[in-house]
Amino acid sequence: MRYCEKILFVFFSCLLTFLLVASARGFTIAPERPLPEVEVRVLTLYDVCVEGTIVPAARLQGHAYAESGCQNDAIGDGGWSVSQFQLYEIPEYHAWRVQRWGEYDPKKPEEAGRIAALCIQDCILAFPDDEPMQITAYRWGIDGARAHGVDWWYVNRVRATI
Repeated sequence: MRYCEKILFVFFSCLLTFLLVASARGFTIAPERPLPEVEVRVLTLYDVCVEGTIVPAARLQGHAYAESGCQNDAIGDGGWSVSQFQLYEIPEYHAWRVQRWGEYDPKKPEEAGRIAALCIQDCILAFPDDEPMQITAYRWGIDGARAHGVDWWYVNRVRATI
C-alpha cells in the first residue's frame, strides 16, 4: 500500500471503531430534536379575496353559497348576474365598480370575489351594527335594504355556511 492509502485506511478504521463504540453506548451523531411545530394554513379563494378588507372570509363564502351554491359558472337575471358571487353586471354598475375599484373580469373567480368583498365591505360600513342589514344590502343594494328592511330568507341562507 502506498502512504496515502495507509493513511485513509487508518482514518476509516478509526472512524468505524468510533461509530461502533459510540452506537453501543447510545451516542448519536445528530441527536434527534423535535421539529418546531408550524401551523400550515391553506388559503382559500375567499381568504385571498378579502385580504385588506374588513370582510371575514366566511361571510364572502356565505354570500357565494347563497347566490350560486358556490358555482363559478353561475349565470342569472337573464345573463346579467355572473359568477358565484352573482355580480349584477349591467353596463352602469360595471362602469361604477371599475371607476371605484379598477378594471376586473367578473368571470374570473379571484377578480369577481375581490369586487364582491369590496361591495360587502361597503354594506358593512353602511350598517356597522346590523349584520342582517349588511347581508341584505349585498342582495338588494344599500338603498334597497334601507327601503325594504331585512330579507330574512337571504340572511338565513348566507348564515347557513358561516
